[in-house]
Amino acid sequence: MDEIIAGYVEKPPIILESFENGLEHWICGGARFKSISIRQTKYPEPARFGKSSLELKYDFAGTTGISGAYAYTKEKIILHDYPKAIGMWVYGDGNNHLLRAQLRDGKGHPFQIDLAGKVDWIGWKYVECKIPHGKSTPLTLDIPVRLLETNDNNKNAGKIYVDNIRSVYGKTNEDLINPEIFGECPSANEVVSTSTVKIGAFAKDEESGINPTRIRMYLDGNELTPTYIEEENEIFYTPSEPLLDGYHQVKLVVQDYYGNETERIWQFIVEAGGPGIKPIFEKATYIGNPLHVFFEANEFHKFKRIELHIKFDPCKLKHLEKQIILHPIIPPSCIVRNEVTEEGYIYIELKGLDQLETSRAIQELLKLTFLMHSNIIEPTKINLIKGMATLKGERQTPIYFPPIEIVPKAHYKIAIDRASLGFNSTLIVTDEKGHGIHGATIQVIFPEYKLALLNSELAFLYKDPSDKSEVMFKLKKDTELVVLEIENDWLKVVYRNKIGWLKAESPKLFPWKLGKTDCKGNLKTDRLSLIEGELLVQAHKGKQYSFYNKDKSSRTSWLTNSRIHQYYIQ
Repeated sequence: MDEIIAGYVEKPPIILESFENGLEHWICGGARFKSISIRQTKYPEPARFGKSSLELKYDFAGTTGISGAYAYTKEKIILHDYPKAIGMWVYGDGNNHLLRAQLRDGKGHPFQIDLAGKVDWIGWKYVECKIPHGKSTPLTLDIPVRLLETNDNNKNAGKIYVDNIRSVYGKTNEDLINPEIFGECPSANEVVSTSTVKIGAFAKDEESGINPTRIRMYLDGNELTPTYIEEENEIFYTPSEPLLDGYHQVKLVVQDYYGNETERIWQFIVEAGGPGIKPIFEKATYIGNPLHVFFEANEFHKFKRIELHIKFDPCKLKHLEKQIILHPIIPPSCIVRNEVTEEGYIYIELKGLDQLETSRAIQELLKLTFLMHSNIIEPTKINLIKGMATLKGERQTPIYFPPIEIVPKAHYKIAIDRASLGFNSTLIVTDEKGHGIHGATIQVIFPEYKLALLNSELAFLYKDPSDKSEVMFKLKKDTELVVLEIENDWLKVVYRNKIGWLKAESPKLFPWKLGKTDCKGNLKTDRLSLIEGELLVQAHKGKQYSFYNKDKSSRTSWLTNSRIHQYYIQ
C-alpha cells in the first residue's frame, strides 16, 4: 500500500545529477520540433559546478502547436523521503520559453511543476519549485527538464544548460540569488558623439556580495581590465584610444562570492566623425528578390588595413557574385583576399589603403548582393565572425556590427475556399493591398510530385508494375494522375485515392501546376484534390511570390494565412 506523507522531512539538499560522469543514462525527446539534442559540456563551456553540465539544444522554428524539448534519464530518479522542492541551475538563452519538470507519485500518476514561467535571462540562474503536498510515495523525477513553447510567434532555436539538479528538504541558508546589473553606460542602443566614452554599469548583490576577482568586461569581443569601486557599486572602463565610429558591443559578467553569475550584453553607437565602418541595409526584403547590404566607410583615408569575415546561410540567401563588389578606386594591388564560398563565408582583406591618393573620396566601401530564396518564411541573419582594422600609426582596433537580420516579406497571399478529395477548389491570390492578381501561377511545392496526363485513347492502371497483374482501372485520354515515383518503364501513380502502376510510355509528365488566376485573382481547379494528404502551394508572377512552408503538420484540416499555405486534403 502506498504511503501518504503528511509533512516534509528537514535535511540538506541531495544532488540528483551533477553531469560530471557522462550522459550514457540520459536521453532526449520532445514534440513539434525540427531538431533536439543533448550533450555533456566540458569547461570552459558553461558549467555551474565542476567541469561539466547538460546542454539541451532545440529548434522549434516553423512549427505550430505546443512545442517541447525534454531531457530525462532512462530510469526514473527515485526521490528520498518527501522533498519540499526540486531545484537546478539553468544557463538561460533569453528565448522566453516555459521550463517545467515532470514527476510521478507512488501510483505512477504524472504531475508538473513550473521551474520558470519564462527563461528570460542569459547566463546561470538558480530555479526551484515546490512539490505539492500530499502525494503518494515514493515520488520519482520522471522528466527533469521540459522546455515548452505554446506561442507560434515565439518558435525559435536555441540552447540551455542545466547543472546540479537537486531535491530540497528545507531551508538551506544558501545564497541562490544572482547579482543585479543596472545603469549601463552608454545605455543600450544609445548614440554617443564622442569616441572616448566611459563604458560601464553598476552591480550589487544583497547576499554574499560582489566578488571583485570574478568581474569580466569585454568590448567588441576583447577582454578589458575594468575598475571596480565597491562603495559605489560601479564598474567602468575608459578606452585609452578613440573608438571607431559605428557599432560597439559591451559584455559584462559579474559573480558573487557564492558563484552566482549575471551576464549583461548591450550595444551602443559612436558617431563622432572619426574613422569607422557601418552596414546599411533594408530590414525587410521580398522573397525571390535581390537584397543589397552596403558598407559605408567614414574617414576612409585613415585606414591602412581592413579585414572582414562574414557568414550567411546559403540555404536562405544566394550571393550573386563570386567576389564582393568593392569601390572602383581600390586597385587589385590592395586586395589580399576577396572571396565568397559556397558554404556561405565571405572573406575581405585589404592592405595599403593609406597609400591611395584618392581614398578620401571613398564612402561606400563595398556591396553585398544576395538573392533571397523564394522558400523563406523566417528571418535570416548575416553575422560578423571577425572584423579588424589597422589605422595609420599601426594601431589595431576591432570592427564590430550586430547580426544583420533580414525579415522576409511576400508580394502575394493565397486563400482557398475548399480542399476536399474529389471536389474542385477555388484559390484566390491577392497583393498586399488585397487586390486580386491576374495571371499568377499557382504550383504545388510539396510533395515534389509530377503530374501525368494521358495522351493515348486508353491506358490501364495495374496493381503491380507488370502488364500481367490485376487491372485496377481503365483510363481515358486526358486523365490526370499524381506520379509518386518512376521505376524503370513504370510510373507509380495515385488515381481516385488508389495507388497503382502505369506504363511510362502512356502519359506526358509535367510539374504539378494548378494553373493561372483570372482577372479577379481566382483559380478554380481539381488538381488540388487529386490525392489525400498535405500539400504546400505557392503563387508567383514574374519575381513576385507568396510565402510557403515546407514544414509538415499533423493537423487534419487545411489552413492558410499570409505566411503559411498548407492544405490537408481529406
